[in-house]
Amino acid sequence: MPPSDSGPILAGVPHRKVGAPSATVKSYADRFAFRIVAFNPSGQIAISHPWNTPPKHRLPGGFIDSPSNLDAAARHELEWETGGRIRLQEGPPVASTEEWQSVEEVGVRQITVCYLAELVETVEEDGVTDEMLNAKLKLEWMGVEEARKAVSGEEPTTEVGRWIRERDWFFLDVATAGLKSQE
Repeated sequence: MPPSDSGPILAGVPHRKVGAPSATVKSYADRFAFRIVAFNPSGQIAISHPWNTPPKHRLPGGFIDSPSNLDAAARHELEWETGGRIRLQEGPPVASTEEWQSVEEVGVRQITVCYLAELVETVEEDGVTDEMLNAKLKLEWMGVEEARKAVSGEEPTTEVGRWIRERDWFFLDVATAGLKSQE
């Protein structure tokens, strides 16, 4: 039986459900993830560009074992992806999603939170590390509107791609709400 509606994950933080529990899925496993809206000193946003998996443009982030280590995992992942040193915004995440993913009878309920961060020091000259090249990952810095268009403009070809696009679009929208007209 699918789980019942659990409401927002974090009180006072904008929240969105992506997908819905399926009546054909007997149980869902919980998985935790994070995404980051990171700004460089020029006000551009970091957009991750995995070379081998659609969608092509998404927010940097990753999975974690437990929600208790979100801050440390987010900082480590973004520093790895940017090749620089970052500072996470103080306080709670800016938004969260609850994603219901199912393939046949297997279900995952993914809780994703989004942080704001700023790049405070560049370590790698072009922001691309050898590890990133081996992982087929590239990071691009884009203006706010360019980032919004990149994340929303590509039509996903898979169900997971649709979840990623909806989630990242929501996070970008919440995180940049006051910046749209400033570009």
